[in-house]
Amino acid sequence: MSEAVGRIEEARKTIASLVERYARNRDRYRASTYNEETCRAEFITPLFEAFGWCSVSSRRHTRLESPMSVQRLASLSAAL
Repeated sequence: MSEAVGRIEEARKTIASLVERYARNRDRYRASTYNEETCRAEFITPLFEAFGWCSVSSRRHTRLESPMSVQRLASLSAAL
């Protein structure tokens, strides 16, 4: 299995896990007590990381900065 295919499969698994967790706990996540900070920690950050984005950096860029890496990330996103 190539490295790119492995990353795509890992991203799919991560995203599927996030979707399943949301489905199991939907009422909790829709409650007014569920706040933005918790949502970011439980869903947004893991989703961005699944796509290869470094979501904790103050620079707000992908970890893979070369033009070729950006093109590969676009291909990964399109494949999902």
